[in-house]
Amino acid sequence: MPEELSAHPLRDQHRPTTRGVLDRWLPAALAVIGALLLFAGYWGASDSTDPGEQIPHLASGTIPGAVLVIAAAVLLLRQETARAREESAAVGARLDAVVEWLATASTDPGAGTTAAGEADASGHVVRSR
Repeated sequence: MPEELSAHPLRDQHRPTTRGVLDRWLPAALAVIGALLLFAGYWGASDSTDPGEQIPHLASGTIPGAVLVIAAAVLLLRQETARAREESAAVGARLDAVVEWLATASTDPGAGTTAAGEADASGHVVRSR
């Protein structure tokens, strides 16, 4: 591989950090437990038409279940936002490296000829066949 290509900034692959086991399974576990609590609250409250008998089931099952499902959704959104931020920072760093690489390549005094042609006196590349 030519020296110019091995030193090219786009060859530097910065990957975002991977998620841990806890980050991967915690939202899923919270969502499953919350869904089970929602179902248990509904199941207990559906046996009776008396609101006095339904309220304990709703308070002990449905409300905590809804809170756990919402918490799982918030954790997933937080993780996706962090991942998107890391990817954006990596793309920005690669773009900065490319701009810097191009700036140093265009100001190199020994770059009189290029693969597409030769440079004239003003530094513009003249296409040759």
